[in-house]
Amino acid sequence: MVLKGRYKLLFNGVDLMQWIDGITAIERNIGQNRSATLMKVGRQRGETFSYLTNSAGTITVSALVVDPVNRRSLADAISTDVPMQLIFGDEPDKYYTAIADQQAAAAEAYHNNVVTLYFTVPDNVAHAVTARTFTGAAGAPINVTYNGTAPSYPILTQTITGDNGLVGWVNSNGALLQFGDPESVDGEELTKSDRAIRWDMRSQPADAQINTNCVTPYKLNVNSKEPNQFTGTVEFGYNANKKETGGENTHQSYGTGAKVWHGPGMHGDVAPNSNDEATGDFLFRSRFEFTPDAKGYGRMEFTMESGGTSIATGVLRDSTYTNTAKVFEWWVNGHSANSVTLDKKKFKGNFLEMQITRQVDVLTFKVSDIKNLSGDTVSTTYGTYSTSMTVDGFDEVPIDGVTVCAWAYDTGKAATMYWTDLKFDWVNVEYWHDIPNQFEEGDEVVADVGARKLYVNGVESGLYTIGNQWKEFAITEDCIIEPVVSSWATPGTAKVEVREAYL
Repeated sequence: MVLKGRYKLLFNGVDLMQWIDGITAIERNIGQNRSATLMKVGRQRGETFSYLTNSAGTITVSALVVDPVNRRSLADAISTDVPMQLIFGDEPDKYYTAIADQQAAAAEAYHNNVVTLYFTVPDNVAHAVTARTFTGAAGAPINVTYNGTAPSYPILTQTITGDNGLVGWVNSNGALLQFGDPESVDGEELTKSDRAIRWDMRSQPADAQINTNCVTPYKLNVNSKEPNQFTGTVEFGYNANKKETGGENTHQSYGTGAKVWHGPGMHGDVAPNSNDEATGDFLFRSRFEFTPDAKGYGRMEFTMESGGTSIATGVLRDSTYTNTAKVFEWWVNGHSANSVTLDKKKFKGNFLEMQITRQVDVLTFKVSDIKNLSGDTVSTTYGTYSTSMTVDGFDEVPIDGVTVCAWAYDTGKAATMYWTDLKFDWVNVEYWHDIPNQFEEGDEVVADVGARKLYVNGVESGLYTIGNQWKEFAITEDCIIEPVVSSWATPGTAKVEVREAYL
């Protein structure tokens, strides 16, 4: 019998029937290519079964090609470097992962060429074209039904709501996958973390005050007879740095000034945490662009306030016309504590993050030159400089405001300066010592069981994969798969994607 008409033979998304005039035979294996290994023991009669292996399979297609020219187009269509989907018209809902193998044989006759195509199927099973998805909430069992006849390896996805230290999966066979560190996380205390300020700079934040109600800046030029001045404007939504930040930012104009630092500032009030305390541990972060100019000055300040006075200030400045040095300095209670010129070999970029933290009475200043971001977190840096100090009584000082400033000097040219985002968090755990929050709001964590790989927001991660029971998560029948999160975390959404497999 010759198959033609509406019959389809798809490989790599291309219908090969456009070059084939008829199919005379298709040889597909029944079941997998199984091979038993036996062992001879002593003088026993026969042999003892040891184990069974499944080998790759072969699919053979015999076809007629009337026009010899078509064989070249056919050869090009089946020549791939890796296995692709192979779909037959009698089972359009299933595909084989196959690669054209061996030399395609052609018995040529005038306008009647018999062509034999050989396809190797590494896993020797067919797969459903359309995957089935089962959804639920993280922490609740998900019932999975299965109609296949061969093992299938699911794709497991959790979307995180709030902070979370552990993503895991347990199935009805007792197998476990887990990613994160369940031992070091104190869930109850982490749930008390509060975000007091979050500015994304796409538009002027409703709680931001421009050039008003700010801390009066201390006089930085001791020879000046006038205090430094708030002048100029802030433009929100400016996106010249979009390729680095993935979002909008600000752009400053600095106004005018004579022999003083001058420029715009933004102030935000910091509300107490959920326990109505303003003396707890905090984490302040702001990312910004700072490009020194050999012919100009620039100074960006990040100040934690208490009662209208400066309590802790981190500064990045360029205050020389002779080079493009980045100087990092830190101030405590309105007085300069120290400064350092950052190593240009480590701080070679211009997109940075300033961090100021308090843990009990330990104050830490940190500046990082950002190389890559992963979601909302700095994943890699060119360089980082951090310094910590113990300030007696600092844990009793309330923090009620934040001010950031971008300043030029005198009438000269200004360095390039703008902010991309700013956050102030109250933190009631030793967040910076044990790193309890492995995953953040909105993270998508995907475990590809078949590939034995983990992806966080689309990026492959090797996080805590040693010892995971990947093989035991193969699905052969109806089962239950339960997503797991930290005990203190807010459950997010979860889904199990299954592509049924057939012998």
